[in-house]
Amino acid sequence: MISCWLSAALSLGMLVSLLSACDGSSPVNSGTGGSSAAGGATSGGGTSVVATGGTFEEADAGPPIAAAITISGAALKTASALYQGINYWSWIVSYGAQVVGTEQLVGALTPTLMRVGGTNPDNSTPEAFSNAVMEAAVTYARAVGAEPLIQVPVLKDASGNVPTAQTAADIVQNLNVTKSLGVKYFSIGNEPDIYVDNGHLTSYSADQLCQTFSAFADAMKQVDPNIKIVGPDFSWKYQAGGGANDWLTPFLTSCKSKLDILAVHRYPLDPTLTVEARAAADPAAFRATLRNLRSAMDAQGMTSIPLAITEYNITWDGDPTKSTLPASPGTFLAAQWTADVHGVGLEEQLWSLDYWSISEGWTLGMLNGKTPRPAYFALKLYADHFGPTVLATTGAPTGMSVYSSRNASNNGVQVVAVNWNPQHYDLTVSFQNLSANIPDTTIRVSAQSISAFDISDTGLAKRWVYTQDIAATGGPPVSAP
Repeated sequence: MISCWLSAALSLGMLVSLLSACDGSSPVNSGTGGSSAAGGATSGGGTSVVATGGTFEEADAGPPIAAAITISGAALKTASALYQGINYWSWIVSYGAQVVGTEQLVGALTPTLMRVGGTNPDNSTPEAFSNAVMEAAVTYARAVGAEPLIQVPVLKDASGNVPTAQTAADIVQNLNVTKSLGVKYFSIGNEPDIYVDNGHLTSYSADQLCQTFSAFADAMKQVDPNIKIVGPDFSWKYQAGGGANDWLTPFLTSCKSKLDILAVHRYPLDPTLTVEARAAADPAAFRATLRNLRSAMDAQGMTSIPLAITEYNITWDGDPTKSTLPASPGTFLAAQWTADVHGVGLEEQLWSLDYWSISEGWTLGMLNGKTPRPAYFALKLYADHFGPTVLATTGAPTGMSVYSSRNASNNGVQVVAVNWNPQHYDLTVSFQNLSANIPDTTIRVSAQSISAFDISDTGLAKRWVYTQDIAATGGPPVSAP
C-alpha cells in the first residue's frame, strides 16, 4: 500500500504522460472511430472537489449530512487471492495491439488473475490465437503479477479448423510441458449460450456443450492433472427456472464434475440505458444475481466450488458512437458503478472479478491506449486502500455504499465509499468485534464521489477522493483533509 497518495498520484501522472508520449497515438479497432474523453458526460449531481492553485478544496454542495455507520469483525471474510482480475485485450495487431507497453500501468493495479479469452481466442478472427500469442500473454501476465487463465477454442483453432479434444490437450502440452510455463487455469470456449445468437453456429444446446466440455476437460487433465478448469463462461443465459434462458441447470446437472471454478459473464445494461439511475441501482441487482447463482450451485451440491465473474463491464457495447450517455463506459459514473460492484463482489466472496478490458479502441478498456480512464482509478483505489480481510458494514445512508476491510498489516481498517448523492456526508464510524479497540472516528464522504480511507487502530483517518471534476482533468484520486 502507498502511504503518501499525493506523491504516488504525481508519480502515476508522470508515468501516464511518459507512456502516452511514447505511444504517440491511440489506435482503435477497425471501424470504431475514436474514444470518449476521460471524464465522459457529466452527471446531474453536484461535484465535490475542485483544484485551485495546486491545492484541493471541497466544492460547495451545501452543509454535510451527519450519519453513522458500524464496521464489524464479527463475521470475517477472507478475500480470494485471485479476486482482482483483468482481461487481456486488445492484443490484435491490426487493431493496434493496444496492450503492448501497458505493463507498468496494469501492474500498479496489482491484478492477481489475467484471463486470456473472448471471441477472438474462440474463433481466431481476425487473427490467429496461436501458441505464440498465448505464450506472449503468459509473459504479460507474469510481468503484471497475475496468474494467467488461458481459454482453449471451441469454434475454430489457429488454423481455422474445428477444434477437438486433442486440440485442447495440445495447448496444455505446449504451455505446460514443452515450454514449462506452469499455467494453472484454463477455460473452454467463450459464451457458448449465444453461439447461435451471434451466428457462430446454426444450432447448439447445453447438452452439446457438456459433451464438448467433458471431452476437452478430460483430455487437458490427462496432459496435466494439476490444472484447474474454469467455466462455462455463459454470456447471460444462466437464469434459473428451467426455461430457454436457463443453460446453467442442464449444464451443471451433467457436467458439474468437470468444473473446478464456475464462471459466467455480466454486462447488465443495454448501451441506451447507461444513465445514472440505472448505474446506481445495479450493484444491488448484482448482489442478487450472485446469490441466485450460489443457490443454483448449492442445489447441485457445489457448495465448495468457487464462483467467478470472468468478464464484466457496465454494458457489452463500447462503440464510441454509442458511449454518449452519463454512465456510458469511460465516464466517471461508470467508474462509480465499477467501484460499487467491486465492493459487492468482495462481500459476496467471489473467486475472481475480471474487468473487460485492459485497452481497446472501444470505450470498454480501462485504458485508452496508455491513458487511464476513470474505471482504472476506481480499481486503483481498491488496490491501494483495501485489505485482504473483508468486514461487515451497516448503516450506510441511502444512495451510498460503504465497503470495509482489515488492512494487510492488521493495524488498521481500510474503507471504500461510493456516494451517488449530490451531498457531502460526515459519517461517524464505530467499530465492533475487532482485534483492536478503535475509537469512534468521523470521516467526510464527498458528494458524488468514490472515496478511500485508511483508519489506524488509534482512530486517525486519511482520505483520498475521486470525483467528476477530477476525472474531467484526467488526473488520479487526490489526498484530501
